[in-house]
Amino acid sequence: MDEGSAVEQQAHARLVNARRTLELAQLDYNRALKDSAKVLPTRQIANGARIPQTTVPQALDAVAKTPDLLEGFSAASPYELCERYASGFIDREDMLDQLTRWSYAPTPHPDEFGDYTESFNGTFHEVTDAILSGLITHDDYKDLYERLVSHHK
Repeated sequence: MDEGSAVEQQAHARLVNARRTLELAQLDYNRALKDSAKVLPTRQIANGARIPQTTVPQALDAVAKTPDLLEGFSAASPYELCERYASGFIDREDMLDQLTRWSYAPTPHPDEFGDYTESFNGTFHEVTDAILSGLITHDDYKDLYERLVSHHK
């Protein structure tokens, strides 16, 4: 690989990581905004979010469908856990521990036409997607698999 390719790969990797980090920060902001509505008056929400008080209802509507963190977890899905690991928000041990404890939804089956009508959200398929997306390594997957096998004995 020539130097130009290495520089391009580094720039691309940095860009991908920055975008992922931005998306995770947006999720965190959305959750904080949504949670604040449970305990804060509109004036304090506006002040904390640095938005006009008159726009608070629209802001809350915009974040209403943001998935909540699962109790005892750093994310709302297995894929998000892997994103948080890849972006440095949680360490490898935390990621493996949480993925081992995750209560995975059953993986959907295709219909007679080979189409999937059910979501893969919350299934182990999200972990597989995380490998394909480069969020975790094959070694991470292997270690997770070993933990899952011993955890379910």
